[in-house]
Amino acid sequence: MIKNNSKRKPIVKLKAFIPVLFVVLYLGACCPYSAALRKNNSMFSVEKSNDKSANTINKEEKVLHTADRMPQYSGGYAGLTKAIEEKIVYPQSARNQGIQGIVLVGFVVNKIGEVKDVKILKKVHPDLDKEALRVVKALPHRWIPGNHKGKRVSVFYSVQVVFNL
Repeated sequence: MIKNNSKRKPIVKLKAFIPVLFVVLYLGACCPYSAALRKNNSMFSVEKSNDKSANTINKEEKVLHTADRMPQYSGGYAGLTKAIEEKIVYPQSARNQGIQGIVLVGFVVNKIGEVKDVKILKKVHPDLDKEALRVVKALPHRWIPGNHKGKRVSVFYSVQVVFNL
């Protein structure tokens, strides 16, 4: 005889939906910029704008969070990682205390490829935060600016600075 599987189909659909829901909730909770906005600790003074994809730092310059072509460090991600690794100096006080972690640093790559408005988005320890900030500010100005609708634009970007002993 043929069994009726109609009762199992809703359960199978629910089981397939749960992992998708978990991923969406996890990514929403992990997004550093959305966490900063939830705390009313936004990176920039946000002014009302008709363009919902942009924040306004001043009246002339908009900072996008997504662009058709995101900014890219010359040499790509590997070049960025190498530049950070070459410049980073593990703070001795943090090393002595065995402190390690990932500092999330956010900044704006402006229309000419310069890094501006560097801020810590996720703190670990004051010494590690200070070193991550120093390293990102010291990155060479070798960024290819973001491009949106055929024009160069300022784009918000974040990078993880990993401190491992």
